[in-house]
Amino acid sequence: MVCCVMYFAFPVMHWSNTIGLLYCRGIVMKSSPSIGIVSWDFDPPHGGLGWVMQEIVRVLRDSGAQSQSFVSQNQSRIRFLQSVFTGLQQWIDRHTLDTVLFPTGPGGIFLLRKPKRCRTIVVCYHSYVQQCRSVPYQGWKWLFVPLEKRTLFFADRVFCYCENTRQVLEEEYGLTNVTLLPQILDVHVWKTQRTQKTQRTQRYCLYVGRKDRRKGYHILQKAWNRVQKQHPDVALCCVTSGQMSQDELVTSIQESELVIVPSYLEGFSLVAAQAMLAGKTVVASDVDGLRSLICHNETGWLVPPGDATVLANAICMLLTKQDLCKRLGDHAQKDLCMRFDRQSAVERFMVECLAT
Repeated sequence: MVCCVMYFAFPVMHWSNTIGLLYCRGIVMKSSPSIGIVSWDFDPPHGGLGWVMQEIVRVLRDSGAQSQSFVSQNQSRIRFLQSVFTGLQQWIDRHTLDTVLFPTGPGGIFLLRKPKRCRTIVVCYHSYVQQCRSVPYQGWKWLFVPLEKRTLFFADRVFCYCENTRQVLEEEYGLTNVTLLPQILDVHVWKTQRTQKTQRTQRYCLYVGRKDRRKGYHILQKAWNRVQKQHPDVALCCVTSGQMSQDELVTSIQESELVIVPSYLEGFSLVAAQAMLAGKTVVASDVDGLRSLICHNETGWLVPPGDATVLANAICMLLTKQDLCKRLGDHAQKDLCMRFDRQSAVERFMVECLAT
């Protein structure tokens, strides 16, 4: 059974700035808290949840906080959960952690008992309740709902990044300790204009994600057969996780005609947000995690999930209306730059994470 424990110790200079911010806001906290991060989805990230956990470690590192990470290293999720069940409390006590932060829900972990002698913060990207309701052939995952619910009840705080998820946690689970946080994004990376365009030989629409049912890839395939009949000059470019470097992905998004996100459910669609920050038009499903990010016909284009015909019609229409695409892309970029300013998002996370 293999796990990787990473230790970060950083200069107090950055940390003192964070303390000053917290005291200015009337928040009482220890002068040097120690925070533990526990996650199976981490490096390389399997999805958006893993990316979030990496970003949390990065934020703690940059702030100068003391941070321990209990993360998977090429383990199956079951094997990692076994190591958590048998070794989590010993790990907490060994490093005298004040706070432990971990994800639950799909891709996350479950707790059978509440950790002792520390505060527990749970990150819920999206819930099993949402997945069972929204994704075809996923109803059997109701089996995990009691474990998810038990884990959430152990939490002193619950963080989420989507208004739809917050509503489910409060209304379905009856939680009163849920905090909706802004996603931490590198706005400038995606907003920066290219200094030189590459020589494209063909127009293309872009899909970024796993080729599985929850992501709606099979719906996109059906829709694209229709699109090709009307727009044979436009290609579909599909990129899976880890296939490109970030610089290559930035260029691919910026040079695409449209970015398509046909998912049945998202916790927070990083791909959609990145495309919107780049000023591109996003065609996405009207589902949790996307409808709270995109305003139809204002900052993007929403279609019913699972409907290949409507999706194809929307793509074909937008490919012929460049003025509309420019308006949607410009509005999307302006909206997300205001909603997801990185410095503000980092400060908000640190305040919520470290306050007692």
